Amino acid sequence: MARTSTLHNRPYSVSQLNLYEQCPLRYRYYYVERLRPVHQWVESFVGARVHESMEFLYRHLKEQTLLPVSDIIQFYIRRWEQMWSSAVQIFNKRRNREWYRRYGEKCLRSYYVQYYPFLEPGSHIIEVEWPFQIVLGAEGRYRMQGHVDRLTRRDDNSFVVHDYKTSQRVPRKGALSKDLQPGVYQLAVRKMFPEAQRVMVSWHYLASQKELRPTLSCSQLDRLQAKLVEKIDRIEQDKELAPRPSRACQSCEYKMICPTQNTTHASCQAQA
Repeated sequence: MARTSTLHNRPYSVSQLNLYEQCPLRYRYYYVERLRPVHQWVESFVGARVHESMEFLYRHLKEQTLLPVSDIIQFYIRRWEQMWSSAVQIFNKRRNREWYRRYGEKCLRSYYVQYYPFLEPGSHIIEVEWPFQIVLGAEGRYRMQGHVDRLTRRDDNSFVVHDYKTSQRVPRKGALSKDLQPGVYQLAVRKMFPEAQRVMVSWHYLASQKELRPTLSCSQLDRLQAKLVEKIDRIEQDKELAPRPSRACQSCEYKMICPTQNTTHASCQAQA
């Protein structure tokens, strides 16, 4: 299967790299051919609505306004109703739309109770949904981009990257150590705020009220940059982007057009 276009010189994201590792063909459909799935899994829908609600909370906090939890929940429900459509699919048939709506509400209520009034003494919000783009390595061949849920700065010039997770499962330390995202976020802050004395990462698992801190050392960040360049090199050199069948095929949004599946019905549409 010949590659029809290239992403060279375009910024990459952690999501892109992870999708390629999972299945190069799935990567091709989404990032090269730009086929956008018609359907969205409900877990992704819940995550989007919860993140919008957290952004709503912290944008008001940045303006010195502390909202009651009822305002956050009302905002969440309003966005849920506005955005829900038949395109949202539920894979787990033992649960329904209302279960997932309540689950997202539980995430927000749990976080509110755990962290109220939300800002530590001497800590200031730099940005909510902070976008970044950084150059990798000394040669600067590739760029990485992404969004940080919330970036705060302390009086001692240390920075904290906050990320909200709506997953029901909290990963074990071994699994989390393989996650590229924490290190990429640290790299972004260090490159864009050279005055930072320290950069820490806090992963907030809202439903379980767990907070993990997968912060990397400077030497680990150096190795990460080399690893990212290596991964992107592999993508750029891959002329086939062939399918990689796995258990993930069962819930893949492209399985209806994948040549490894026994069907030809299209379930995606191209994005202009």
